Amino acid sequence: MLFTRWEYIDRDLTFRQSLWTQNPDGTGYQLFFGNTIRDVGTFWQARQIPQQPNLFVATFAPHHGYPHGMIGLIDRNAGIEGEKGKGFFYVTTEVPSVGDRNMPWGYRDPFPLSDKQFLCSYGDGVGYYQDGKRRFGCTC
Repeated sequence: MLFTRWEYIDRDLTFRQSLWTQNPDGTGYQLFFGNTIRDVGTFWQARQIPQQPNLFVATFAPHHGYPHGMIGLIDRNAGIEGEKGKGFFYVTTEVPSVGDRNMPWGYRDPFPLSDKQFLCSYGDGVGYYQDGKRRFGCTC
């Protein structure tokens, strides 16, 4: 199981949520990626790229606020604390710092089809609702 959480072990108190893993029975809890990386704030919604055991797509989002931001790749071949440009890099537009700011637009919910193609949601308005419709969602 791959998940994100606020972790304050072996690092300073700044915004970030790293990726962790554990077995379904709760054993084997360990860091997966990014406990000391200062920016991106959070690696949300991480999913493995098909046939790529060390490559993952994720939403690079703020630590607080809504889970939307930029879409990027995490490459664990660079290590569990791989730096920007080696361990993680942007697929969509790169921003100087995701940090802890909430962006009024962005991407979310990436789903990998391959290492070059992803499905994701995009919202281009201000706020969660725009013109009476939900952003990032469907009206089922």
